[in-house]
Amino acid sequence: MYESKEQKHRPVTEGDDAGADVVRASGPGIDRRMVLGSGLAMAATAGLLAGVAPRASAAAPSQSGALQETSGHALYLLPQDHKWHTGGIFDSGLVQEWHYWTGFFTDDGTGEEFGIFYNITNNPSAPGGPSVWEQGVSFSFGDFARQELVWSHQLTAVGSLQATRPPDSTSPDDFQYNAKGENVEFTTVYRAEPDTWRFQFTGVAANNNNSPLAMDIENTAQSPYGYMPVGLGGFENQNIPWNGQNLDPANLYALSYYYTGPISKSTGTVTIGDKTRHLTGTIWFEHQWGNYNSGQEPWTTAYTWGALTFNDGNVFTWRQWYGEPDGSAPLQPILEIGRNSFGTPNGTPDGSLTFHMGNNAEWKALKTWKSPVSGRNIATQVQLTSTFGTWYLTNVFDNYEMPWGYPPYGNNPYSFVEAAMWIRTGSVDGPIVGHAFAEQGNQITLYQAAVPG
Repeated sequence: MYESKEQKHRPVTEGDDAGADVVRASGPGIDRRMVLGSGLAMAATAGLLAGVAPRASAAAPSQSGALQETSGHALYLLPQDHKWHTGGIFDSGLVQEWHYWTGFFTDDGTGEEFGIFYNITNNPSAPGGPSVWEQGVSFSFGDFARQELVWSHQLTAVGSLQATRPPDSTSPDDFQYNAKGENVEFTTVYRAEPDTWRFQFTGVAANNNNSPLAMDIENTAQSPYGYMPVGLGGFENQNIPWNGQNLDPANLYALSYYYTGPISKSTGTVTIGDKTRHLTGTIWFEHQWGNYNSGQEPWTTAYTWGALTFNDGNVFTWRQWYGEPDGSAPLQPILEIGRNSFGTPNGTPDGSLTFHMGNNAEWKALKTWKSPVSGRNIATQVQLTSTFGTWYLTNVFDNYEMPWGYPPYGNNPYSFVEAAMWIRTGSVDGPIVGHAFAEQGNQITLYQAAVPG
């Protein structure tokens, strides 16, 4: 479907002019002038969607709704499109949308190191908007020294979502989401001025003796990257069905809008049981939305994904998709529909970003660990080869599995891996040059063969 392409542009930065123009879609590159205010509008989508369907208008800055209801096929615009989406092509009952982040944190008092994963997944169970929405809240807290993972995956009640403006709001682009379920509640508050996110969550650990959990973290995107698209044109193929060829731009089926804030400064607290930690760290934030559903369509979890943050300020992210199982293990990658991007500060205030689509990056398991819960083989050492270099990713510790579909946690069966990893050069024992989080989707570990290492 896609040819291998490479394009460069300047990502969003905090100081961009609010009157910036959108760059023309023609020509060899995408320029930083596609920035609008503190956000971005992806002009490259014009070529993908032209002539397919009428283009809706992006929400005007004066609109005050807490949900984004008018964007449709429009070029996405920040901060308006930080909101969750509904209505029009997003009233399909098949929408999947995420506010997601991972981070490396240090205890302010003890200096201990931890990794945190947090994801709110918004999935309408039928057309109709907020009245039928159900949100899944996933959380994990990895203790690096003790090599222990405390995790939770809980659903809020259908229809419990409250989408409002936060108290003392100063911008029509502010929003607040709150939803509750049995032993779980989350609140997300976004304030456009000064561009801060606050994530609050209470729940119960699936493991760790069902300990009560609480999190209150605030984060702010940082220059030189600010917010940036993860793929060419701001879109990602969702691999439907099993080969990525059945996407439909007319209704955004099997496609998703997708951007990230790769370096966000964060502070806050995490409480597990009766122990509260005051933490400072750096997170990788992502927002993704489109018409697909990972719960109903297994091919959408046939992937590996990762977000790399290097000590020198460079960033890298990739997605590698896999084809339909044929009874053999492991699944075979479909590199031509993969995507990756590499950002570098370049010694400038704005930095730069290079996109690739196609055979430009490859993930390969070098060592696996067998889960005692699911029995799956999970990669703990990986070789990641790209146009920009070859890196070796090694888990901080082995067990980052959240097997919420396996007894005693459930009976789906479903397993999800979100691992904190070190970035190394030369070999799996080489020097550490940064840190990463990496996912192994449900279908990957289901078919992954053992690799002794």
